[in-house]
Amino acid sequence: YPIHQTYGQLSTSLFYATEQTKKYRNLGLISQSIMLILSIIFVFALDLGAVGFGLMMVIGQLIGTNLQLIFISKYLDINYVYLVKHQIFSILLFILLSFLASLIELNSHLISFIVSGLIYTILSGVMILFFPSILSLTKSDITKVKKIIFKI
Repeated sequence: YPIHQTYGQLSTSLFYATEQTKKYRNLGLISQSIMLILSIIFVFALDLGAVGFGLMMVIGQLIGTNLQLIFISKYLDINYVYLVKHQIFSILLFILLSFLASLIELNSHLISFIVSGLIYTILSGVMILFFPSILSLTKSDITKVKKIIFKI
């Protein structure tokens, strides 16, 4: 959800900066209509309550943001398929890392939570170091960050 929220905020800024607010409004109306339909399905028809509302938010955000990205990628002449692949790869990778970290079970739930969180953070950091493209960075970006951190 935060990934798509960030994509949405960046796309929104571009729509405003390029005076394409009517297009942004129309896309917003489409995505809000989709979210209304999803909420009727998940919350009322399937009676999922708060879980249904969460599903509606995530799925609606995913659809709305990708609608915006289609228009933004045309405007900026960026490969939309690359953006979709990046979304899928990043999400699946971090899901895998969280699954691996959750395999840690200790006597205390609190200690298991802390240890698995630490392991997830370390695994994420290692993956970002070796594959900076996960965050749309380059190796030189990572090198610059390392220099800044080691100066501190």
